[in-house]
Amino acid sequence: MTGQTDLPRRATRHRAAHRRRSTGALRHTDPGNRRNRRRANRTLRILIYAALTLLSLVFVLFAWATFTYVSVSRELEPDDPQVVEEIHSELAPVEEIAEGDPTYVLIIGADRRPGQTRARSDTLLVMRLDPDSHRVGMLSIPRDTRVRIDGHGTTKINAAHAYGGPALAVRTVRQFTGLPIHHFVEIDFVGFTKIVDSMGGVWIDVDRSIDDTAGSDTGGVSDVTFIPAGYQRLSGAQALTYVRSRDFPEGDFARIRNQQRFLMAVTKQALTGSNFTRLPGTARSVAANVETDMSVSSLLRLANKFRELDDEDIVGYTVPGRPRSIRGVSYVIADESAAKRTIDAFRRGNDLNQ
Repeated sequence: MTGQTDLPRRATRHRAAHRRRSTGALRHTDPGNRRNRRRANRTLRILIYAALTLLSLVFVLFAWATFTYVSVSRELEPDDPQVVEEIHSELAPVEEIAEGDPTYVLIIGADRRPGQTRARSDTLLVMRLDPDSHRVGMLSIPRDTRVRIDGHGTTKINAAHAYGGPALAVRTVRQFTGLPIHHFVEIDFVGFTKIVDSMGGVWIDVDRSIDDTAGSDTGGVSDVTFIPAGYQRLSGAQALTYVRSRDFPEGDFARIRNQQRFLMAVTKQALTGSNFTRLPGTARSVAANVETDMSVSSLLRLANKFRELDDEDIVGYTVPGRPRSIRGVSYVIADESAAKRTIDAFRRGNDLNQ
């Protein structure tokens, strides 16, 4: 009985051994099969290594982007918390901007030379960014415009920044124009040249040659005194002379025209085509040389809304006035009725003749 009961077990072991021998024989006699398995294993290992490398790269890039975003955002705001609080108290709440409504940004070009901490504003310009019409308006206020500044009487509007920094400049411009100011951006001579250079220069058609050794004085920041007429790429130093020179019969009004033309060129070149991809690359240069209440995400969000601008999408306005000397001081006296028409057209986003 024992021999009979062992037969099925021996038969099972025999069949299993036969299968093992058959498989072994196949492995031994089919070298191609072994190569295929080795190739598949090697491919799998490569894919695993590639996936791990990609994940590591993504992690590093994410960490770098986060660090850059945080550090740049910290650099953009003024260092003094009290200054930040004063500025925010003067700005119109961003939360009140309805969907499709324009955003107003005050651009302050500070006449600050190396070593100075407080200076008059060299440029005051309000930008109107209208996402609904996809248009950008630029309203320039002549720096010698005679206005009343809270706590300091009647004087030139460019003195507001010297008396109370960007907060008082925002308040004075708001009171003078009646426009809400949602954001401010301040830049000085050194920062201006560095940012232009970080963009690789700015292409612009210089309609009249400039030969100026006095009006373009920048305290040593730029030693350029001559710019020929013609279409050309201006470096930071050349651009600073271009936007500051008053070596024209129209004086400051010619300078305002050049400032607007330059800002139009910068806006268009920065937000169109391949130049848009350079915006993150200039973030550090902007952060190191600009003060603003806006975060990096806000700046990029606004920039993204106004990509691919055409020439007709950017319109310049200037508060009209006439030069006048009062007690030996040269002012620009605003023409009240004409100024009101200009500001109203700017607010509506219309051309002046509409």
